[in-house]
Amino acid sequence: MALGMAKMNIATEIRIIFSNAIKEVFRENPEENDPRKYMIPAKAAVKAAAMEKMRMLGCVGKAGFIRA
Repeated sequence: MALGMAKMNIATEIRIIFSNAIKEVFRENPEENDPRKYMIPAKAAVKAAAMEKMRMLGCVGKAGFIRA
């Protein structure tokens, strides 16, 4: 049974996705200054990217196999 990967470095890709989502908010609304508003799409973009990586690497649903 494949357990997926133990570790993969994707921090740069995630940072770019996060930054691009915030830039898009400011493009659409240059006067926005409330992080509670511009962080929502940034967090959603990071979550979507992380979920896609998890699906791609086959590690969805494998948390129970981790030994502490």
